[in-house]
Amino acid sequence: MDSLKQRNTIFFSLILVVAFISRLIPHPPNFTAVGALLLVGTAVAGRKYLVPLMAIGVYFLSDLILNNVIYSQFFDSFTVVSPIFIFIALSYLAIFVIARFILSSLKPGRLLIAAVFSSIAFFLVSNLGVWWIGAGYPHTPEGLMAAYTAALPYLSYDFLANILFGLAFTSLYSRVAEGKWSLFPDTEAV
Repeated sequence: MDSLKQRNTIFFSLILVVAFISRLIPHPPNFTAVGALLLVGTAVAGRKYLVPLMAIGVYFLSDLILNNVIYSQFFDSFTVVSPIFIFIALSYLAIFVIARFILSSLKPGRLLIAAVFSSIAFFLVSNLGVWWIGAGYPHTPEGLMAAYTAALPYLSYDFLANILFGLAFTSLYSRVAEGKWSLFPDTEAV
């Protein structure tokens, strides 16, 4: 494996682990690294189409643990996918499209703009899903507005997570890409 492939493998391995763990540890609602994985990953990946699959995979695997271990009392049996899964996956695809258009270069200003639009996309699609699956909201326009209104406090958490994790992943990428950081640095014995 050449040096660039090694560095990309290290980078994507690290951000996948961070995104996965960020879903499992206690956190404010919607404050996870999955959105930043989509944003920064899409900006730097060679095979960009793999990035939404990575994010959906992180969500799926962490959801298996969350639904069947941590929140198992809320489900009657083993749960492979939660009812909201398809809407989360659709929101990740929307974020991927946003990242493809906005993040032609990985600069803080572009990351901020992409974080705003991706947070809005996640908010709109995921809460449409909450309303659609009938999570306490009537299937009326008023019910949909109630679902969106109830979810407004979570929008800021998603935005902050996209910015903070996005900046951290950008910094990590620049360090790894420049070869200034490695899992196995070449060091001489002291």
